[in-house]
Amino acid sequence: MRYLQGYEEKKAIKGKISYHLPSRAWTILRFKKEFLKQFPDLKTRMGEFEYELIPFLYWEALISYLERARKQGQVPPNLLWLKGNIK
Repeated sequence: MRYLQGYEEKKAIKGKISYHLPSRAWTILRFKKEFLKQFPDLKTRMGEFEYELIPFLYWEALISYLERARKQGQVPPNLLWLKGNIK
């Protein structure tokens, strides 16, 4: 499987994550039209897609990871900030 890469630089695109009651999990990511324009491969309904999430707690670890990935010729990752109203 290859990493998907965006086609042009954009400003932040905001979307939503939904809770799926039957599976009792946060399973649905709702991508905005602008995001799908960046990654047209995601429009393929029969396609198989995976995601890779690497949580970083410290900026130094993130910067070190990015430098290593760049040296290996990987595509730049997309940054995802999780936001929510926590009670």
